[in-house]
Amino acid sequence: MMMQKSRLGFSCTFLSLTLTASLLHAGQQAGVQSLSAPDGETYYAITLQSQSMPHMPVAQVDHVVLFDTSASQIGEHRLHALTVAEAFLQSLPADDRVALYALDVQAVPLTTGFVPVSTALDSGLSALKARFPAGSTDIAAGLKAANSLLDTSADKSVLYIGDGMSTANLIQESDMLRMIEQLQARQIPVHAYGVGPNQDRQLLGILSHHTGGLAMIDSGMEASANPVPRAQELAAATHRSVFYPSQIQVTPSTEGLLVNHVLPMRSDRETIYLGRGEIAAKTQISVQGVINGKSVNETWSLDAAPSQAGNTFLYGTYRQSVIDQELNPLAGMSFFRAAQQAFEDEIARLETLGEQAIATGKFKQAEQIGLTIKKVDPQNVRAEVLIGAAGELSENHVAQVQAEEPNPFEPANNPPTEAVPPQPAPTDNLPPSRLLQP
Repeated sequence: MMMQKSRLGFSCTFLSLTLTASLLHAGQQAGVQSLSAPDGETYYAITLQSQSMPHMPVAQVDHVVLFDTSASQIGEHRLHALTVAEAFLQSLPADDRVALYALDVQAVPLTTGFVPVSTALDSGLSALKARFPAGSTDIAAGLKAANSLLDTSADKSVLYIGDGMSTANLIQESDMLRMIEQLQARQIPVHAYGVGPNQDRQLLGILSHHTGGLAMIDSGMEASANPVPRAQELAAATHRSVFYPSQIQVTPSTEGLLVNHVLPMRSDRETIYLGRGEIAAKTQISVQGVINGKSVNETWSLDAAPSQAGNTFLYGTYRQSVIDQELNPLAGMSFFRAAQQAFEDEIARLETLGEQAIATGKFKQAEQIGLTIKKVDPQNVRAEVLIGAAGELSENHVAQVQAEEPNPFEPANNPPTEAVPPQPAPTDNLPPSRLLQP
C-alpha cells in the first residue's frame, strides 16, 4: 500500500573491448488496449514485447529469497508459499547460490550468506518451516538486505514470496524511488509471487515491472491450486537476460504517454506503458540500449484501437500513475487482467451493497455508494439507478410518512419504540479508488 515511484534511466551493461554486434529490429506491432471515457479522453495501455531480443541464458546466478513470515501467512496460504519456495529451489541449477531470509518486522537470515542450492533446500528450508508466522512485514528491510548482500555478485536476482503488505513499514515515496533506482542501476530484477488472503498487488507489480522481474499471483482459483509449475517458471525467469534500455523515443511525440522513465524488458512477459489522448497514425516507439555487450534498437508501430469492453479500470489506473510519478503496476498482461478482474469484482460488490441499502430503506447510503462507483466508473448505469432510485424512493417515503401522520389527540395504536441509533454507511470503510487496482 504504498505508491512509490522511480524511473531513472537504466544503466547499460559495459561494452566489452572486443567488437560488439548491433541488433536493429523494426516492424514489430505493439498491442493497444483502450478506453473512451466520458470525460472525452481516450485512455490506453501499450504492450511491448520483443520477438528478437537475444535469448542469452545467464549461467550462474546469486539469489536472495525473501519469504514472508508475518502473521498473515498462516494455514493454506503458508503451505502454498512453502510449496513455491521449495519448488523454486529444486528447479535451480546446482551451481547457483542462494541466501534465504525470513521476512517480517525485520529480515532474518536463515543461511550464512550465499550457500549452495542443496544447503538452502536442506538446512535453510528446514529453518523456514520451523519459524512461527508472527508480526507484520517490512519489505523495505528485506530489499535493503538483498541489495547489500548482492553487492559483489555478477548475475543476481531477488525473489519475494508473500502478500506484499508492508504494514510494519509503510514505504514512503522518496524511499521507494531510492530503492527502485538502486535496483535498476545495479540491474537487480525483483521477482515476486503473491500469496495470502489480502495481497498488495500494486506494490508487487511496481517492484517487478520497474526492476525487470517476473511477478505472479495466487488468485485462489483452481488454475493456481498447484503452484509447482509456476515456481519452476520463476526459476527459469531468473536465468533469462533482462534488457535495461537507456532511452525511449516516440515518433511523433505523443503527449499523455507516460514514458518519463524507461521500463526494463523481458522476453517472457510484456512491458506496458500507460497513456491518454489520441495515438497519431504511423506512430512508432523505439528503445535503445545494450544487453550482454550488444547494442539493441527495437521499434514497434502503434495503431489506435477502438474502446474495448472491460477496460474501464484504465481510467483510474492512468490517473493514479500520474499522481504516483508514473509508477506502473501492470507488470505484463497477467497483471493487466488481474487489475481488470479486481476492478470488476469491486464494482459488483459495491452495486450489491447499494441494492441492499435501497431494500432496507437506507437511501442516503445507497446514494453514497452510487456516487463512489461513479468516481471510478463514470459510465456505470447501475450507479445512476442507485442515485436516482435513492432520491425517488426517499421522496415517496417522506410523502407516505406525512400521509400516515397520527392524530395527536387520539390514543396511539402502538406504543413508541426506542429509537435505533444511526448505523455507519457501508461507504465509511470503502477503500480509496486506487486500491481497486491490484
